Amino acid sequence: MVSIAVFASGKGTNFDHIAQYFASSGIGVVKLLIFDQKDAPCTLLAEKRNIPTVFIDYKTSGKENAELHILEIIQKEKIQLCVLAGFMRILSQSFIQHSGIPVINIHPSLLPEYKGINSIARAYNGNTTYTGITIHFVNERIDDGEIIFQKSILIDRTKTVDDLEKLIHHIEYENYPVVIEKICRTIEKKGDNNGKLSITR
Repeated sequence: MVSIAVFASGKGTNFDHIAQYFASSGIGVVKLLIFDQKDAPCTLLAEKRNIPTVFIDYKTSGKENAELHILEIIQKEKIQLCVLAGFMRILSQSFIQHSGIPVINIHPSLLPEYKGINSIARAYNGNTTYTGITIHFVNERIDDGEIIFQKSILIDRTKTVDDLEKLIHHIEYENYPVVIEKICRTIEKKGDNNGKLSITR
């Protein structure tokens, strides 16, 4: 089975759905949760699922040392796929290259539109008709890597931005684990850690 590390900073709802999915997947296993905020709620979800957690103290150690620590953990635990799920840090190109494994992220917009923070509200308040989610490979730039998967929805402005946010999150929970599973199958099929997969719908 493919060993997965999930990275999170906050509530961990995406992490929890991923962990639940892979508890019975048979193709991958969430081996650990890496987090960067003390007392982050995501750690409580990991504890309930008996998934080990690792705190990375960016503030004390600095970005370079923090990433070196993560690389050591990845190597020690033989992680084959890094999954960002609300991890509020930008990983360096050096980290991505030295990890030697795929690193993916989910973003609540149809990239390249609305990169960065507050994407749902900006789409709702903008001139766009559609928004959605994007799952992409990570590079050193914000929300800029190769797109793996996108799912679009019509913005219904008769409803509130909070309603749109709930719908976006539902689509994330529904699709992120499935895409991760397909990437895991690609990794297993290729017999290495460099399998790439492009899926659009």
